[in-house]
Amino acid sequence: MAIAAATGRIGYVVMAEDKLVDWGISRAASRSSKKANAKARDWIDQLKPEVVVTEAIGPPSRKHGKTLVIMEAITNAAKDSDVINVTTSKTRSHRDKYQEAKILTKRYPELQTRLATKPACWLAEPRRMILFEALSLALRIRQTE
Repeated sequence: MAIAAATGRIGYVVMAEDKLVDWGISRAASRSSKKANAKARDWIDQLKPEVVVTEAIGPPSRKHGKTLVIMEAITNAAKDSDVINVTTSKTRSHRDKYQEAKILTKRYPELQTRLATKPACWLAEPRRMILFEALSLALRIRQTE
């Protein structure tokens, strides 16, 4: 399982071997560290992963402010659970996250309906993009195995 956070949302993906088996998003959980911690614990308790992957806090992450607090709460939930917690930094290997998401949907077509086009610079990022962030974290760890 990999859990990612961004402004206004957290999301997870669950993988078994190289197959994507579940995914989800919560807006409510991103409103406070307490809610993020509780939602992460719920997901972990329900889905019973062996490993939880979270994004490392600090450079090279471009996240800041409240999102860092949310990320820490998610990591703490994983650390406090009976699972292996792995943190990894997210490095950019594509032009942007939209290009990465498009490539990921070729490998995992079940997320095709979640794919979003890049919005104009004054518009907010589509909330469903958090699924691709979580998938990217999961795959980053799988590549290092």
